[in-house]
Amino acid sequence: MTACISLLAALSAVDVSILEPVDGGVYNGDWLTLRAIVENENILPDSVTFSLNGEPFVPIPRLVTDWPTYMQNNVHNGFSLSPAPMTNEVLWTAPVTGGFHEFVNPIVVNGVVYFLSGEGMALYALDAANGNILWSYETADSDDPPSYSDGKLFFTSDSIYCIDALTGERIWAFSGADFSGGTPCVMENRVACARAFDYPNGKTTVYCLSSEDGQVLWERNLDGTIGNCIGGWNGMFFVGTSSPSGLLCAIDAGTGEIIWSQSIVEGGYWDTSPTIVEGKIYIGGVDGAVHRFDAMTGALEWETSLGAVVAEPTPAVFDGTIICGNIARSASDPGVLAALDMSDGSIVWSISTSIHGSPVVADGVVFWGGFYEPYRHIYAADASTGEIIWSYDPNPGPLGLQSTPAITDGVMYFASTDYNLYAFGTGLKWTYRDDLYADLGSNSLIVDSWSGGVIAASDTIEFVVTQTGVAVDPMPGSSDPMLTISPNPFTTVTAVSFEIAEPGCSTVSVFDLSGRLVRTLQHGELQAGEHLLSWDGTDDSGRRLPSGIYALLLSSPVGDVARRVCLVR
Repeated sequence: MTACISLLAALSAVDVSILEPVDGGVYNGDWLTLRAIVENENILPDSVTFSLNGEPFVPIPRLVTDWPTYMQNNVHNGFSLSPAPMTNEVLWTAPVTGGFHEFVNPIVVNGVVYFLSGEGMALYALDAANGNILWSYETADSDDPPSYSDGKLFFTSDSIYCIDALTGERIWAFSGADFSGGTPCVMENRVACARAFDYPNGKTTVYCLSSEDGQVLWERNLDGTIGNCIGGWNGMFFVGTSSPSGLLCAIDAGTGEIIWSQSIVEGGYWDTSPTIVEGKIYIGGVDGAVHRFDAMTGALEWETSLGAVVAEPTPAVFDGTIICGNIARSASDPGVLAALDMSDGSIVWSISTSIHGSPVVADGVVFWGGFYEPYRHIYAADASTGEIIWSYDPNPGPLGLQSTPAITDGVMYFASTDYNLYAFGTGLKWTYRDDLYADLGSNSLIVDSWSGGVIAASDTIEFVVTQTGVAVDPMPGSSDPMLTISPNPFTTVTAVSFEIAEPGCSTVSVFDLSGRLVRTLQHGELQAGEHLLSWDGTDDSGRRLPSGIYALLLSSPVGDVARRVCLVR
């Protein structure tokens, strides 16, 4: 790899690294992913561009890897597209945590870390680059992180609060919900929160509030005691409760009507929240097992026992794998952290450890904190094998570590019980990613980082394309059918909308980078007008396709048009 760094880069320690395509790589398709990492002493570049084979510079969009709620998003998959720290180097610490039970984890949005200290009884906003406190808001006891949405923070303590994320000023509060209902789930201007009543007899009320003013839109009473976070997907809120009923249910987010409910897991769910991926729910239980349910029907599809202890952590799901664990009975009887095959629940690997928070995954690495001795460390392990990459001993309090990490822009944030919030990494690393349509044969790719109108850093690689894939017009002509894909990139399901001007036989097909047909979404007669399809990232046999760039080709009576679509597992 050849790096060309200007004088400005040498003075400001700017660095650019092209990760995809690989330098010297050989590819059997001309449709590639361009991914580059930029480090710039925690200062965001003005822009990043690429030039292929001497062509004019093209801007590369930045990949936003924010972590705005518990386990990264409303489906709680605990997965980040960010690069991850590969050593235990500490970037900074901030004295905002407690020394006994800090179960809350930080969230990170737009270069700001938000941390709700359960022991310090305050919500903090900190600069993600250096840990400096920007503002704080005093509150009561809390047990789960806030959620960020549209410039607002939503969190629960003695009530549910809506706070201006920029200033820390309160916008509204609702006293019906409290911290027993976990992190609020914000979806389409609706905030789902909850409160447990008659503990330990087991009654829960779920509230749906307007995110604008906190007005109650509906409420729903459930059996069982809630002790986890509500999930959200496909217009539904998913709620799990523990004894005496052990209920898991799906609630219509618009009306509050129960779509399905079941109580087939003995003891139910405590401190483990539903993870919803590709229409399936993965959740641990008081019975010591991890379960998979159909998110549309609630039907149990498989369960895997992790031992006769509570499967307490919320599972992290990535690339066909579930990372899960269970809490130890005692210091002398540790639990496990395990990787399961998401298709059938079979155990891929497991290691002895003690985990009370939840694991998260980024850059092929799983991160977690240990609970009992001798596991009271912060860990990073290879997500494919479980082999420890690094660990760090913060000398925590008597209950060890209970928080869940957050990873964004190359930094891992973790709340320890030594009175410090930790940031691990060497500095903020921004990811820039786009589609790359390469030439057949040899290619030369240059990526530049710009600051103040000049190139601050540059990287150059060479690679070879051996054959073409599917030809794709970047922009359709005026007579081409309109074809849009949203969201793009996607992880579970994407909507494919198109318009044809004339009736006739139309086909919508998906190809991989080599030009191989992997899925036919539509083939047959269609009327003129607008049409809508969906694709769930599987092939014609129902098998899950790997992450990558695919071509979606529409053939209609008035011509062909193709679009790139990025599938992210």
